[in-house]
Parts: sequence; structure tokens; C-alpha cells
Amino acid sequence: MKTGSAVFAQGSGTYAGQQVIAKSGATLDQLAKWLSDESAKPPNGYTAVAISGSGMDRAHAMAKQYGIDFAAFQKTENGSKHGVILVAMDPALLDKRVGPAIALLHQYATLPDMLRGPIDTQLKQRIGMSGSELLDPGSPIGAALSAYDDVKSSNQRALVLVDAAKQ
Repeated sequence: MKTGSAVFAQGSGTYAGQQVIAKSGATLDQLAKWLSDESAKPPNGYTAVAISGSGMDRAHAMAKQYGIDFAAFQKTENGSKHGVILVAMDPALLDKRVGPAIALLHQYATLPDMLRGPIDTQLKQRIGMSGSELLDPGSPIGAALSAYDDVKSSNQRALVLVDAAKQ
């Protein structure tokens, strides 16, 4: 995966890891509280990445409007930063708010670079993120979008865990 998100703080490049998707019957509010609790008491060896003031605050505020919440953690492992993002998503709310746009984003991924440039410029001006940033599976929104297809017809919320380190 290619990413430059704040949790993967070693910058753009190739990250290797895994993405795990689970379904939950909990409400998005319940999952948001769980994420908040996890951030207050991170998993052993990890520190929570502050969303406020980290550059992720804008993405977090935008994501919450669309039924996505997340928490990020990192630790140093063998001299490299190792990042984990936990994402909670309500696919029904996401579909209600931006369903048609998701189909367009999936098509965006197949476009050649020269056609993506103008689209990225417009997206950046309108929502503050390019199409590549939105679809990056190492970003909270990208992780949620990749899980969206797997859970959208289940009438349940999704939990996504992205666990990666720079190679």
C-alpha cells in the first residue's frame, strides 16, 4: 500500500501489513465510544496518535459526517514506525450520504494518471483530499471505503483494522 497518512509517519512509500474487516451489530455511537476508550488506553506498546492538531483532524471531521469514525496508534518496532488504524463505519449512512460518489471513486481508480490530475485538483478544492488520498487503504477513509462493499448489504456496522509498517 502507498500512503502518507499521519499514522504512517515515515511518509510516502510502500507499507506492508494487513487489513481485517469485521461486522458489528453495535450502533455507530457505541463504536465511537469504544474507539475513544481505546485511544485513552492504547493497546500494549502503542501510543495513540492525536487526531486534533495532527493533520488528521480535518479528515476525522469529514469522515464523521459520512458515518465513519477512527482511532490511530503507532509504535516503533525494529527502528521503524508501525501504525494501526481502527475504523468504525456505518455503511447505510455512508451510502445515504455519498452512495453515487462511491461508484465514481471506484471508477476513478481505473483512470490513467493524466485523467486523474484534473479530478484530483477539483476534489482537493472541494473536499480537501484528492481521489488517491480518499482511496488509499492506509488512510481511515480509504480503509472504510474498501470495507464498504463487503458490509453494505448486511445492515450492520463495519470495523476495519489496518496494521502496517514501512518497508
